[in-house]
Amino acid sequence: MIDYVGEFAIPEGWAIETKEDDLWVFCCADGDRYAHVAYYSVVPGVLLLDIDLKCHRLPQFELGRRTFMTVNWCTQGRCEASSPQRGSTVVDEGLLCISSSVARTCSYPTGSYRGYELVVELDKVMEEPGVFGQFGIRFGDLEKRLCRPAYALTVEPPEACRHAMRAIEDILDAEVPDRNAMRAAVCLLLAGFSDIDPARSRVSSSYLQKSQRELAQMLHDAILEDPTAPLPVSRIANAHGISEASLRGYFGRIYGTTPTAFARGLAMGRAAKLLANTDEPVGDVALSCGYVNPSKFSAAFKKEFDVNPLEYRRRSRLESRG
Repeated sequence: MIDYVGEFAIPEGWAIETKEDDLWVFCCADGDRYAHVAYYSVVPGVLLLDIDLKCHRLPQFELGRRTFMTVNWCTQGRCEASSPQRGSTVVDEGLLCISSSVARTCSYPTGSYRGYELVVELDKVMEEPGVFGQFGIRFGDLEKRLCRPAYALTVEPPEACRHAMRAIEDILDAEVPDRNAMRAAVCLLLAGFSDIDPARSRVSSSYLQKSQRELAQMLHDAILEDPTAPLPVSRIANAHGISEASLRGYFGRIYGTTPTAFARGLAMGRAAKLLANTDEPVGDVALSCGYVNPSKFSAAFKKEFDVNPLEYRRRSRLESRG
């Protein structure tokens, strides 16, 4: 039975799609915003979440004062997990993130996310190891090695974990997930943690503090407001007494790109819409997107879309005609 979920207050705008002893499904749809989160009870004390959404922020259900180990990985997008005590950390595609708390809030900088989360109530599974003991999984050891109080361990998963992650994804994609296969795959994933050495991990990230996250958000919003304007990196950095390199680093941690590339992508997106929906000359489109030199604009556009502006316009018109 999913006893944690039974304690939750359902956030405004959410509805329960399915409510069974070992499966709760929450959904939310509002205009362009969509979210679908399924909670599977693997065994008592262990939840597996299947998350599919198109939005920038998702309310997090409160799990009380229990001691948890959480394991996150995503197949599309990026997830920024925040807690008042620790700040924020980012889970990127293809990486495995292990921490010792459940995030209070999650945001999704790209606006689209497909991912999975394993929530383990450590006290319960250490008291009654059950099936995990058969796989040689010792949660006390895992907690000491991998769950750091002020740190999220983000790693490239070992091959054994990668294989188990793919198995879990395939199981959850089925119309009716096989529960025995799910339990086995979760056990294999946790057993694979024995191959993770925090000291030798290729990727390891501390939490971003709230102030650092807010500065990255400030830069993001300023670029979003006018991607053709000069980048405000130095202005924001100087106003808050930090280096430009630090601000760029915060931005990259959250959004997975540089401020320059983010602004260029927005400008090219605007250019694509103008080319597809108007008859403006390429030179005018270039000026609208912050490029004085049409040749430089064409080169940047081709780098983004693999075709030059005129060819993009021609193809868009053909597609719109059916």
